[in-house]
Amino acid sequence: MAAFNKVLSSVLLAIAYSSVASAFQERSVVDDLKHSTHRVRHIGRDLKLEVFHPESTYETFGTGIEHTLDARAPRDLNSTALSFVQSRLGVDPSSVGFKSGYTEGGEKFAYVKQYHDGIPFINAVANVAWKDDKVVSFGASFVKPKSIAGSRPTVAVSSVISKVEAAFDGKYNGQPTGLEYLAQADGSVALVHTIQIQNLDVNSWYEVYVDAHTGEVLSATDYVADASYTVLPINKKILTEGQETLTNPQDTLASPSGWHAWGTTTTTTTSYCYSSVATTFSLIVARRPH
Repeated sequence: MAAFNKVLSSVLLAIAYSSVASAFQERSVVDDLKHSTHRVRHIGRDLKLEVFHPESTYETFGTGIEHTLDARAPRDLNSTALSFVQSRLGVDPSSVGFKSGYTEGGEKFAYVKQYHDGIPFINAVANVAWKDDKVVSFGASFVKPKSIAGSRPTVAVSSVISKVEAAFDGKYNGQPTGLEYLAQADGSVALVHTIQIQNLDVNSWYEVYVDAHTGEVLSATDYVADASYTVLPINKKILTEGQETLTNPQDTLASPSGWHAWGTTTTTTTSYCYSSVATTFSLIVARRPH
């Protein structure tokens, strides 16, 4: 049992720190190592999309650094995270918004998004980790746009759903559509409608980003085909010793609902994963030597 607890602790640490490093899955940089910012996604025979992730930075601070807050400011995780990101990146408070976070013992983790005119960015994010109230790591992919689209859509989302369904060979699944900003490779930022399209017959599920001013499909996130995670291997203690990428690592026997199910909740982030015993067993199986 002691050996299992040691493995379990290592797995939980790997998940916790990998989620801090990746914040929406694949955007961290350790020292000078930089992940590719561009990917091409083929949707069926006729549609090819470029997926762009802004260049990211990632810092670790050893035993941690202090972050001084205004004595009058609230001390909750939300406010503390926003204050640190603003000061570290030198950005205006209106350009940062809290997404999610949690506290586990003496450790805290927070995820934020870049904002413009009250609208969040899909692919410009940041994450902060604390231990004993000191910041121990920080990652960010915020952008400085050359141009940014107006925040009021001129194309209604209802007018493009049928077009998106045809392009992705599926049906709108009824999830609430959204309005967000999407940073692009040429330095511009587009205002986009977010629409989820599914085809249960072929097990496809996309979140599609449609330009809210032109109606053009700009990009998409595939919730099914490309499940990859940057993790800290069990036999390593800190991020600077090296990470590895696991692709489609789920074990359907141990975790029939995948990595992202906790009770009755399913999610497309790793925020619930490290609490799940089923997830832990999936990781152990995935990492076990054969």
